[in-house]
Amino acid sequence: MDKIKGKEYKLPKRYDHYFKLTYHKDKLYGYEEREDVIERELQLCGYFTIVTSEKMTASEALNLYKSLDISEKLFDSDKTFFGNRSFRVASS
Repeated sequence: MDKIKGKEYKLPKRYDHYFKLTYHKDKLYGYEEREDVIERELQLCGYFTIVTSEKMTASEALNLYKSLDISEKLFDSDKTFFGNRSFRVASS
């Protein structure tokens, strides 16, 4: 935003959520971060890692990971059809 400071430029509305923008005669005069909003949203963020044995793009890995949920739900419904919540064996 420092690049457009002092220039005639109107930022999209989505910036109003994260910054207090000050304009003077349609020129960006100054801005201030809304630290409380940014901090609150950062606390909602999370990170995860997908490790694959095959070479693939990040979007391919994510799509494959998401499809596993469907497979697991189908398998779980099959187990329910047999009358058991799950088949488990425990031994030492």
